[in-house]
Amino acid sequence: MMETILESIEQQLGPAPRRNAAVARKLRRPLPPAWLGLSSIFNDRLSRLWWNQKALVRDGTVVFGYIYMANMSLFEAGSGDAPAGVVYSLDPFYRRNPGYLTELGHTLYGFYEANQPAVPEGPWQRLVFESVYDGTARQFALAVPPILSGGRETYHSSIMIHRSHLPHGWMGGNLVPLLVDPIPERNGKALIVPSAFWPDQLLAMWAPD
Repeated sequence: MMETILESIEQQLGPAPRRNAAVARKLRRPLPPAWLGLSSIFNDRLSRLWWNQKALVRDGTVVFGYIYMANMSLFEAGSGDAPAGVVYSLDPFYRRNPGYLTELGHTLYGFYEANQPAVPEGPWQRLVFESVYDGTARQFALAVPPILSGGRETYHSSIMIHRSHLPHGWMGGNLVPLLVDPIPERNGKALIVPSAFWPDQLLAMWAPD
């Protein structure tokens, strides 16, 4: 069962609020990449992912996320970290059925992949289109319209993918365990749980062919 993946990670991290200093050190983000330096730290909204990390590490909830859009450089060996788009939910349904996040991710990516599309007329279609299409917008815990998610509460968000948190240092898959704020509207931050905490079942899914 897919839910056992999250249960294994939760057991290692411990329940919130977490006080284990060793776990906290492993969960913390690496330093921001050079391109997110002082010149852009106040202009690029990604910089907020480094703000108040302690709260996310201490109180975050473990969920599945599906990376539906990522910098192509992340799919091969390299040294640079890069942003990505992820869809996730706190609904227990997705703990057992993460495949539905995959389907939803494909739908969201369709807004980006479309070839010079006309801006949708519907209000929710336009909102999703504008947040995804140019590939550089920074969104945090933006609610996915219920009509797309079957009425379940889901979100898509900008994250930073740290190679040091992935098996082999590059993207060998799209399904990831995330640590997210249990109240998405509060700040919408999400962090990929480092692969040091992944059980064998998930590591096998990311193993190179």
